Amino acid sequence: MDEDRLAKQLAETGNIMDLCQDPAWLEETAQIERECVGYVEAGLRLREYAMSPLPVTPDHLQQVRLQSVLFAELHQWMSTWQLGLSFEKNYTQARQIVRHHLQSATEEQAAWLQALLSEIEQQTPSEQSPVRAQTISWFRQVFTSEDWQHLAAIAAQEIYAGVSQLERLHSVQTRSV
Repeated sequence: MDEDRLAKQLAETGNIMDLCQDPAWLEETAQIERECVGYVEAGLRLREYAMSPLPVTPDHLQQVRLQSVLFAELHQWMSTWQLGLSFEKNYTQARQIVRHHLQSATEEQAAWLQALLSEIEQQTPSEQSPVRAQTISWFRQVFTSEDWQHLAAIAAQEIYAGVSQLERLHSVQTRSV
């Protein structure tokens, strides 16, 4: 895979593995494997990297715990938006927005995040977590007008693409009849 594509994916979502959710990328990978009549693998050059453990700090673990709760709440909340075809791209972008706001949190937001982290570390059940119950309010507080506009634009683009694809499919079917 070319480095430009990986860099673009990392910039868009903050997670290269999100490519695994992209149907176009999956089809491209499958096509490459069909052409070479085998599996596309990283090979021996990646072995040293894979074998050397990357240092994980307590801060990394806290961020992972925090994001896992925030993203679960975000997913549940966004599921109520009735985004249809645009859900995955919107959710991916919303996660990137949340990551950005985590890095640039105000003192008040950081204090709330610390309280949430404390609940997580105490393993308080989610139904008994008063701070976690405020997660949607936190999202509403930190999402800017630009964030909302960006999510709306993605939803519109995805719906347009889906409807256009249905129209093309219908055109092909009517020509073949």
